[in-house]
Amino acid sequence: MAMAQSDSAPPSQSIPVDQENAKKARAVLNQTIQALGGSAYLNIEDISQEGRTYSFYHGRPNSLGILFWRFYKFPDKERIELTKQRDVIYVYAGDKGTEITFKGPRPEDPKDLTEYLRRRHISLDWVLRKWLSEPGVALFYEGQTVAEEKPVEQVTAASARRRDALTPAWRSLANEASRACGYHSASRSNRPGW
Repeated sequence: MAMAQSDSAPPSQSIPVDQENAKKARAVLNQTIQALGGSAYLNIEDISQEGRTYSFYHGRPNSLGILFWRFYKFPDKERIELTKQRDVIYVYAGDKGTEITFKGPRPEDPKDLTEYLRRRHISLDWVLRKWLSEPGVALFYEGQTVAEEKPVEQVTAASARRRDALTPAWRSLANEASRACGYHSASRSNRPGW
């Protein structure tokens, strides 16, 4: 009986490339979460925002914009009030949407509601606060690139359960990320209508 002996060294204890890639992607996402406030960001329940919203055409605003007020209770309750008189209101609770105008409340158009729900499920909040804690989410570090004339790191988050993937470009500088998202917490929303 003859036995062959290999001259090659035993396999090293290095981390497989795909695990190393996922580890790097997770590090970029953790840096992003820290730039947004760390555990304070992850534990926000009530958000209120106000500002001006614009429509765009070919990447440029094509209106003077309208005032908005947004009240959000994570994960799936939102109230958006539009115009200076705050007389156009959209209320979302779970997977239902209602539009309220001077004509009274009515269910939101199914096409518009479907689009809203799709955007919500791939929003930064949902990806960072929901997707990353779910089993079966794969992360892929895509490397550095440029977005809006700024250096960024690109990460893809893919969810088998949601059958969706998202590849946002994450700004690599922590202070840039914190300036890009202006969240502030409110202990209780003073607006009714959830």
